[in-house]
Amino acid sequence: MRLVLHAGTHKTGTTSLQRILAANRDVLRHRGYLYPLFRAEKTSHNPFAHELALCGPDGVGDLRRRISAGAGRDETVVVSAEELSARILGTRYWDGFDGEDYWDRRRAYLARLRGVLADFDEIAVHLCFRRHDDYAEALYATKVLSGQVRGAFGEFRSQCAPLFDYRAQLDAFRAVFDDVRIASYEALRPDVVTNMLDWIGLPALPDTGARANVTPDARLVFWHRHRSTGDRHRKAVLERARFVRTGGVSAGPGRSTLWASPEERQEFLGRCTDPEPGFFPPAPGRKETVSADLGEAQMRDIDRAFKDWRRRNGRFAGLFPDLFGGR
Repeated sequence: MRLVLHAGTHKTGTTSLQRILAANRDVLRHRGYLYPLFRAEKTSHNPFAHELALCGPDGVGDLRRRISAGAGRDETVVVSAEELSARILGTRYWDGFDGEDYWDRRRAYLARLRGVLADFDEIAVHLCFRRHDDYAEALYATKVLSGQVRGAFGEFRSQCAPLFDYRAQLDAFRAVFDDVRIASYEALRPDVVTNMLDWIGLPALPDTGARANVTPDARLVFWHRHRSTGDRHRKAVLERARFVRTGGVSAGPGRSTLWASPEERQEFLGRCTDPEPGFFPPAPGRKETVSADLGEAQMRDIDRAFKDWRRRNGRFAGLFPDLFGGR
């Protein structure tokens, strides 16, 4: 059996790609590709990546059986899970990235992954990397809105520093897999899903709609983090995230950024590594941006928009009216 392993990274069109793959399982199967249904409610294989980090020996054997179940000898199995680019052994979700044993846990995780995939005769690993500064902003926004990160942008960059060492991450994959192929997100744009299908070697598939999991305006991410800090009501936190993700309000004109200054951005880039020399295409000139650090008057404007949006669309407002008092 052959395996195409799309291992991320995050914020490179992965969710959009996975939705198209899941929506076209029958088309893929007809053409000799199996996109496994690992968990019914998920279009991705991220649950597989999470289970791999925490399961015991019996669980490892079960994962090995499940990932190739139903595949014919002449079929190509396609697995897509961006969490494979980040997870480490023995911690839950995004814990432990700032631990002294991070790289030991990371290498142990990938070695376990290789063992689980031992039934495949041929494995091609695909990794897509995004320019570090854009990746940091987009990844932080996603993790704030999912509730997995609560701290400020600078704290996140420090705690997750190994994720931006692309060279070391690539070396870790190549230490256990013979065939690791890399591409830049910038080179695959603007039609990232179509270009990624071609890069991975899959047939063209019907588009299923707009891009998924698009990074929202940084000012709304700033508002969400500050209004959700210390809020113990998870439903309220999730409702704010839904408001932000569904474009419940315009945060204002211009493109906003979480970077405090161009100097902060350049200092961060100076500590990052590329997968290979000259990997990223030349950076385009950046459009003028505004700071995402909102003043209190702007925060109150968004509060009012959130209240209006919740009255019109809020999933939980009717059931839990006491949870949604604005500030």
